[in-house]
Amino acid sequence: MKKLKSFVNGTFAVVLLIIFTTSCGFKEVSISSIDSVSVSELESNRAEIIVVVTVTNENSSKVVVKRADLDLLLNERFIGKAILSEKVTIPPSGKNQIEIPLTIRSEEPLAMLATKVGISSIFSTSKVRVNGEVKGSMNLISHKISVDETQELSLDKLKDLIK
Repeated sequence: MKKLKSFVNGTFAVVLLIIFTTSCGFKEVSISSIDSVSVSELESNRAEIIVVVTVTNENSSKVVVKRADLDLLLNERFIGKAILSEKVTIPPSGKNQIEIPLTIRSEEPLAMLATKVGISSIFSTSKVRVNGEVKGSMNLISHKISVDETQELSLDKLKDLIK
């Protein structure tokens, strides 16, 4: 019984050591650019898209993004949700271009939303806001990151982005 207790205590100590040494060194991954957006499937209120981004991961380990649940707002009006379609792996130690598969769901038809964005972008810039939570892991440790980003979108920028 004494050996079992010693084994459990030793194992617990090793697990704690691994947790503290891996979690203390976590650095958030940064997105330096959104390179393109392409639509792979389109239905009335749902779209499957691929967003290609350039990211920098300064960690010595890969980061696996497991979940993203994001609200999409156009000029501060809710237009739908974006959900990560499948896990995304970000390679360690450097700058890489990665593809992020997302499912976009909207309450109103996407064609109507696209028309609104296009029309408003002709006359001025539209503000697109992404707000929500992303969950990922590095080694054995999971991290949740809050996202709240706003970008101005002009017609020229929209044309350059969509492929």
